[in-house]
Amino acid sequence: MKTHIKEELGEIRLKLYECLLANKTKLLKLLIDGGVSVNFKFASGLTPLMEACLASNTEIVQLLLDNGANIKSRDGRGLTVFHYGFMRESRQIIRLLEHYRSRNECSTKRRKRT
Repeated sequence: MKTHIKEELGEIRLKLYECLLANKTKLLKLLIDGGVSVNFKFASGLTPLMEACLASNTEIVQLLLDNGANIKSRDGRGLTVFHYGFMRESRQIIRLLEHYRSRNECSTKRRKRT
């Protein structure tokens, strides 16, 4: 039974990866709406958000962030999504990541006060 679940999870993650590579935003949204986590690591050690940054896909980066993608995750080398944004020299993605980082920091500060 566990093997079957692992195989299904692997297939779903593969489908999510294919959506990232092929820029299939609508299908990716359906997977996320269906409960697929956006905070896992592929075999490469990268998260879906890191892959989207590498692909310089602002629309998918936005979708992942809107659905709770963790901007603090690190790959096996200790790199974050910001590193991947800078590698691609994508100002739009870097601004988007900075916006979400500041938004998260503000909401964290508010929670600590209450």
